[in-house]
Amino acid sequence: MLKLCIINYFKSFKYIFTPLGTMFLGLLLGLSILIPGTIVALDSLINEVKELGEGVNLDFGKLWEQLREAITALNWDNPGDAFQIMFSSEWINEVIMESLNLILGSEFSMFSEQLQRIIDTFVSSMGTLFFILIFFFIIGFIIGFILTRFFIRRNIAKRTLWKWFLSVLINAALSVGMVFGVIIFYSVWKPSAVFSALLLLIIQSVLSLIGAYYLYAYKKVKLTNVLNIKNTGFYLLGNTLILILSIIFSLIAILINGMMGAFVALAIFEILLCVMTMNAESYVQNLMKKNGFQSFKF
Repeated sequence: MLKLCIINYFKSFKYIFTPLGTMFLGLLLGLSILIPGTIVALDSLINEVKELGEGVNLDFGKLWEQLREAITALNWDNPGDAFQIMFSSEWINEVIMESLNLILGSEFSMFSEQLQRIIDTFVSSMGTLFFILIFFFIIGFIIGFILTRFFIRRNIAKRTLWKWFLSVLINAALSVGMVFGVIIFYSVWKPSAVFSALLLLIIQSVLSLIGAYYLYAYKKVKLTNVLNIKNTGFYLLGNTLILILSIIFSLIAILINGMMGAFVALAIFEILLCVMTMNAESYVQNLMKKNGFQSFKF
């Protein structure tokens, strides 16, 4: 079991470019809307500011340069925090106000109230554009997860359509049950976060083996051949090891390049989730083959 978990994990790394590709595609689609939308919003902001007074001197290039410098000044060694700050309405508002103040000088105070209204409109437009960017990125992430799961399943744990449907129902029921169990446990005893995580892994291991047994081995071998202390322990240990490996690989990728490493870490996380949920099925399928049951129709 332990060896199988590790082998499945490393075998699945050949699909890492699938989630990376879909995430980048989602990001590019979002940027294709964000960048021209930002230019239009900035142009509208500049035109509205110029309309406040004939003598107002505001240059698009100077404003864009101020924004670029503010974005560059963020701590991109930690891209997660940098994006969180950059996407916040407070940061956009502050940067625009400071930029206009520097560019307009004494003229800024003359139209402060009107400028605030114009900036609020700009911030609202940028918020919508950022939401679209995040939406497309999340769609790319989800599509990547679905495709990666499909490829990994085809490689390590094939199954028929009706077993796929049954597995979806079982996994959904197990997930809901585990979530509610942890919530109840945590509500009864607050310092139980660590114990809840450990309990969650143990429960997930036991229930995954039971689910795999009823999918592939029911009435063919005894339940104890699949669900026993040894298999549960090795299954738990195997998933824990690949979790630790994923954390190590992700940290290495982020240390090499913060921005790119974050995408690699997300792709590794997708592979980890897929493999962890399929190791039990892979083990039971191999067990059935060893016992002479070769009647799987994949």
